Amino acid sequence: MYGFGTSAVRSGLPRDATTGALVETISLSTIFAQQHPASPVGSYVYSRSANPNRESFEKAIADLESARYALAFSSGMAATDAVVLGLAAHSHTVSMSSLYGGTHRYLTQVAPLMGVMVSFASNIETELEALINEKTKLVVIESPSNPMVDIQAVADIAHKLGALNPTSARPCYIAKCINSRPNPRGIARPIAVKQHRNEHGGSRLFTLAESLGGVESLCKIPAVMTHKRMPREVREEGGIYIDLIRLSGGIEDVKDLKDDLARALEMAVSG
Repeated sequence: MYGFGTSAVRSGLPRDATTGALVETISLSTIFAQQHPASPVGSYVYSRSANPNRESFEKAIADLESARYALAFSSGMAATDAVVLGLAAHSHTVSMSSLYGGTHRYLTQVAPLMGVMVSFASNIETELEALINEKTKLVVIESPSNPMVDIQAVADIAHKLGALNPTSARPCYIAKCINSRPNPRGIARPIAVKQHRNEHGGSRLFTLAESLGGVESLCKIPAVMTHKRMPREVREEGGIYIDLIRLSGGIEDVKDLKDDLARALEMAVSG
């Protein structure tokens, strides 16, 4: 059994039998030839249903998660929809309150139309056990929304009581840099505003953008961006206030990111 790093490099990447290439070529074909009607040359018929690259990716994810199978979707919301659609009518779901705005809208506006009821927890680790009942089939957590969520603790409770959980992503590593500065909450919004205006006081490495989890470092103000359409009282219950700024650390050099943040924080404090 290989270690995680080795598996991450080797899993799901077949060597090209013709050329010996170690990196799989990109399959651009939409359709695949058939020898006879309903008898394809290989295992593929139409890219929407199966594609060599997607199949390799799914195999790699399954290997890394120690699972038998994995399914890849074009977006996180597509995956969420597929999971919820698989629930029986009158099922119950427990979700953390601090969510991506699209996920919150889906769970509050779309899921109920399919007979799926949702309970929200401000602190999922401490409230989950009390919220799970005999109809609970799913537990929803998003670590991009809350990098400090204890995924293992939530999973242990969910599995112990018969529910499951779907999503996670790697946490940010820059909290110590922010918390070491004076009054970090008070200076968060000025940094983001200056970043938006491209002033010298803004961060040079954290780009103002709505997405999170890219290879580049990003920042955003959820209350006026991703969570803008969420009711204020619901948004604030999840800790998303108008002065909150979220940072997503990319794969740039850690020292460069910390130095950039320190400079931006100093500029914000000094005005």
